[in-house]
Amino acid sequence: MTNTNDAGTPRANKPAIALKRRNDAIKKYVFKLNKLEELLDTNAIESIPKNMRPATFVAWIDETLGIERFSRNALYETDVEYTALHEKMEHLLERLAKKRQSKSKKESEISNLREQLKTAERRIQSYVDDYTAARAELQEKDKEIARLLLQLSRMKDYDQKVTPLRAARRSHDDSDRH
Repeated sequence: MTNTNDAGTPRANKPAIALKRRNDAIKKYVFKLNKLEELLDTNAIESIPKNMRPATFVAWIDETLGIERFSRNALYETDVEYTALHEKMEHLLERLAKKRQSKSKKESEISNLREQLKTAERRIQSYVDDYTAARAELQEKDKEIARLLLQLSRMKDYDQKVTPLRAARRSHDDSDRH
């Protein structure tokens, strides 16, 4: 019996180097998919390229994560094994796009809330400044009132000590003199 691949092409007819490259590409493909899924599950998407598309996915290299490039031809393979990998990749790329979209919405909301907070803080500081100025003015007015009350009190005390002058009556004798 001849060993065939999923596309129906006999594998025995493929050179050993081609089979090795295929197996290496599948291993790299599977590893990348698993790493992408792990990054999505842990919300560590900042290490994933920004505009991730299938072609970008193939070319994605990250030494710290152990991610290697594989042949772009793998995207065009029609074997059942590759088709399953393609479907998983498309699903993960959709998840990534949704996460990035929701992350940008959250960042936008956070930015709006920070701006609202800054506006509120400026408004509060304005109120505090107005309050401080009004309080200082009120204290000055209180001092002025206290000074005027003291002055009034002194005047009343002085008035009590002064004997009012009485108009003297003219005697009849005084009127003849003029």
